[in-house]
Amino acid sequence: PEDGRGHAEPPWVTFCGLYDFGHLLQLLTSQPLPDEVIGFRESLDLFFPSRCDVAKHLHRLPQLNGDGHDARKRSFFRNAHHILEAFFRLPDSIRRTAFDEEAEPVEPTEPAEPPVSHH
Repeated sequence: PEDGRGHAEPPWVTFCGLYDFGHLLQLLTSQPLPDEVIGFRESLDLFFPSRCDVAKHLHRLPQLNGDGHDARKRSFFRNAHHILEAFFRLPDSIRRTAFDEEAEPVEPTEPAEPPVSHH
């Protein structure tokens, strides 16, 4: 995908990679991670705007090793080669839209303590 200036953003393909992105964000910014989910997603969008988590599409992968159980599929993802192999095994229709921005639901944050009522 292009960044508006004619430059393509590098695609990031992960398998359950939010922790990895969190570590990369800390290295890139030399800052602690944002406290709120919204801030974390904004940072991800800034540094890694083109990303696909293969785990979201696990149910669409052809059976691996002759077994359709998710546990067997998950054990397959031990290195980058297997993650990329799985990405390219996804149906074309999924791969074409895998890097599109998704409207991911963000859970509302609640106050740490309930409001104090003054009678």
